[in-house]
Amino acid sequence: MVTSMINLNRPPIAGFGVQKCVNTPFDLVIASEDSRRVNANAVIEINRVWSAIASQLDIGGQHRVGYITITPNNVITNFDLTTHTTDSAIVTAFTAVPEQSNANGNARIAQGLDAIRTQLDNNQRQNAARYGLVLSATLANNNALRTASQANADITMFAIGIGDIFSNLDRAISTIVRYPPVDKYRRALMMVSFNQFRDNVVENATLRLFCPGDIGGRCGRDTVCDKAANTICVQQTCKCNQRLQNVNGVCVTGPVINQPCNLGECSVFNSECVLGVCACIEGFTARGTFICDSTTDEIDISKGDRIGEYEDITIGVLAAVFPFLITGINLVNPSTLAAVARR
Repeated sequence: MVTSMINLNRPPIAGFGVQKCVNTPFDLVIASEDSRRVNANAVIEINRVWSAIASQLDIGGQHRVGYITITPNNVITNFDLTTHTTDSAIVTAFTAVPEQSNANGNARIAQGLDAIRTQLDNNQRQNAARYGLVLSATLANNNALRTASQANADITMFAIGIGDIFSNLDRAISTIVRYPPVDKYRRALMMVSFNQFRDNVVENATLRLFCPGDIGGRCGRDTVCDKAANTICVQQTCKCNQRLQNVNGVCVTGPVINQPCNLGECSVFNSECVLGVCACIEGFTARGTFICDSTTDEIDISKGDRIGEYEDITIGVLAAVFPFLITGINLVNPSTLAAVARR
């Protein structure tokens, strides 16, 4: 069984309610494994992560999200793309999904891919991107999975594996994202434990591919921040210019250090609203009211994120965790986050 020493009395995940990708319409169907490998506490943490991601989207507007559970015996639709039309409703829905299986054996991941396609096909929207996201701890990488993956070639698939790299699970995760080939190396993540999943997945370079060029989306190299005015590329993420804040996908004037604030309003880079006042996040120190300086050495992430540039390169390490994105969380296993893709 894949287990984690998870502290269920943790504070809310940083980023709740701060909307991103508002200028990029898409539909997302998430499919999570629930089996003997995934204990009840892990299910709670997984659902909290999904709810944190959904809370940052424009549910009922530009974005729709559906949720599927994949077990060794069946595939369960918890809710589909049209069920929930507000952020609060979908957050509540995610956190209400219980553990649904304690069965041994491999989860039906291939059938889960089929269910993702069915939801997206039955609820198509014009000009909306089609995304699927699979969380798996199943070791099976078989013909059924390869066939289902190829059938989803018109859906941009993301996959997260909880387990060892260089394993059958690792290869299965790579199979899920094989089609379409664009950015396939960046759309696969491997994590060693559910603690690492919970602590690292909400803000990472993989999920920022949901809306490249938009606020909260990926940028750099051949991608510029062009979906919203007054934005800038900071550490490969599109953000509002200094002294501006993101309000429903528009960058407007916001409070600075030591000024009163509400969640998500602070406009200085590397700051957040703490007890109603804008302050620098952990690892940064205020220099005046407009600057938060790092108290640690800068890390060059551009090289760490360079994976899969050549077809014969099979391994890449994705520097995906930034201290200003997730705060107040203790890593049980501080292993480096690895993004691994094959073929």
